[in-house]
Amino acid sequence: MVVDGCRITFKSKLSSFTKEVDRAINKWLEESAGELEGKISELSRVDTGQTKGSYHHVVDTNVKTAYIGSDLQNAVWEEFGTGEYALDGNGRKGYWVYVKGSDGTYASESPKRYYTKEEAVKIMAILRSKGLEAYYTNGKTPNRPIFRAFNEKEQKIVNRIRYLLRNMEIEI
Repeated sequence: MVVDGCRITFKSKLSSFTKEVDRAINKWLEESAGELEGKISELSRVDTGQTKGSYHHVVDTNVKTAYIGSDLQNAVWEEFGTGEYALDGNGRKGYWVYVKGSDGTYASESPKRYYTKEEAVKIMAILRSKGLEAYYTNGKTPNRPIFRAFNEKEQKIVNRIRYLLRNMEIEI
């Protein structure tokens, strides 16, 4: 504050403080999202490696939000399980048969029939005898890589934002 005769002038450094906080938060979001993305991939089950390598993050600095996930359907199954093992308990009951396509996707994403294990084994054998890569299942257990990664990294993420903002002071 400067007093010059009858005039008082206020100079605020709030704008530079706000920019500093903004930069710190953006840095923290990017670091945290990258850290979580890596841990999710690490915790993901590996069959072909397709799902493990599909996790990515995007930071929206305008709304101060980080998004981490995969665009593959299998990532949802990996997180929440399917069939009799579905996390919410509402999965389909019984066995079903599916055929894996030449591109690695499943030709039968939503089976219409459910079988006993013995029936499913027989149907799979018939399809395999016709040269199809057929499998039977009653579901997939949830692995929860996103949930587990967050639980494992939460305290480190919280500590990091505290560290980045630790010495910031507002000067008016």
